[in-house]
Amino acid sequence: MTMIPNIPPVLPMPIAIFGDANVIPISTPQGSGQLSFEAGFPFITQVPLLAGGIAPARADFNAVMRMLSIHAFFAQSGGVYPWVGADADFPGLNYLRGNHVLGDDGHEYIARLPSGPGVPAAGGGFVGPINPVMDSGTYWWNMTEALEKGSSGGAYVVGDSKLWRFRTNQLPEGWYHENGDRFPEGTDEYEVLDSFTPEFKADNGITLSVIGGINTLSLPTAYYTDGRGMFRRPGTPVGSIRDDTMRPITGSMTISSNIGVTPVAQVTGAFEVGAAIANSVNIQSVAGASNRMNFNPARLGPNFSGTETVPIHVNLTPAIYLGVPK
Repeated sequence: MTMIPNIPPVLPMPIAIFGDANVIPISTPQGSGQLSFEAGFPFITQVPLLAGGIAPARADFNAVMRMLSIHAFFAQSGGVYPWVGADADFPGLNYLRGNHVLGDDGHEYIARLPSGPGVPAAGGGFVGPINPVMDSGTYWWNMTEALEKGSSGGAYVVGDSKLWRFRTNQLPEGWYHENGDRFPEGTDEYEVLDSFTPEFKADNGITLSVIGGINTLSLPTAYYTDGRGMFRRPGTPVGSIRDDTMRPITGSMTISSNIGVTPVAQVTGAFEVGAAIANSVNIQSVAGASNRMNFNPARLGPNFSGTETVPIHVNLTPAIYLGVPK
């Protein structure tokens, strides 16, 4: 028979928080009846006193109730446990995929892969403790960075690109205007840009340059060489740029007249009558007069005289996500 969990009563505080309590050792000292992590209450505390047994101590009961209720009180308050690595007296904790910890940078992390002193490594040995703050994202996912309050309102992968309605100097935290700006080695931005694969860098125009003896890496740019913003659409290879093109517009018109008669033309749309061509000869080799017909889309209105062919659109800010700075 299974039981549906019910919400337990609130713990107002840990039990025996102000009571006297022993420090719980790893092992019970030889010949004592002290509570320990390995043995709990040793067998001698079960032996009758007249037969040489040792009574369990009240301070040990207080110690175990305080220890357990402190954890329950912490969890009740929504606490996230800090990551625990190795030190001189402890090898560190083992973490399984999906475990949540708090890094020493104040960010919450979720385990992507198991790690810890007891977790076997693929090539033999053990993975060992992996500090989430120092991890590049292989073992831990920085949940706070992805869901930072006021940053993006959702989970984004570092390297994501997006068009924002914010101005270039008012982008949410972690987002950078794709304008080709460069960052020097030693900055958080350089570290993130340098972590991308060579293919990603090549596809997105992230280039390395040495300026003043210092390595710098550039942001991608969403702008063409003449400053125009480039449209984005599915296609391969990634990052390739297709130059201006448009569907062909064709047409023809012939106007001619006999000698001494002014040509008359009815033209509409993009066509217009150009200058007369004197002493022209028509196809029948009869002397006459002709007019050149010009094709000029600008006659249709100001929207047909631009430097590029674009649909109606609204300008937005292209930006890349590099994560929230540490």
